[in-house]
Amino acid sequence: TTLLQQNGINISTQEFNKKMIESGFIKEMQRPSSKGKIKYFKSLTDKGAKFGENQVNPNNPKETQPLYYSNKFDELLKVLRIV
Repeated sequence: TTLLQQNGINISTQEFNKKMIESGFIKEMQRPSSKGKIKYFKSLTDKGAKFGENQVNPNNPKETQPLYYSNKFDELLKVLRIV
C-alpha cells in the first residue's frame, strides 16, 4: 500500500494483488487456523522474487507476506502495465 501511494498509483492493494496473481508473481496460499478454518495469505513465487521477498508475517509466523523492493517497484509497475 505504501509503495503504491508513494508512486502515485491510485489502485487498491486488492487490485494490485489480483494483477500480481494473474502475472504469476504471487500466489495465494492457505493454512488451517487454530479453530479449524482455512486462512489465506499471499506469497511471492520464484518469478516474483526478482521484485521482493517473502517476509514472515509478524502477526502469524505460519504465514508470509510479500515485501517489495522499493528500488524495483517502478519496474514491477511497468511489467504489470499499471504505468
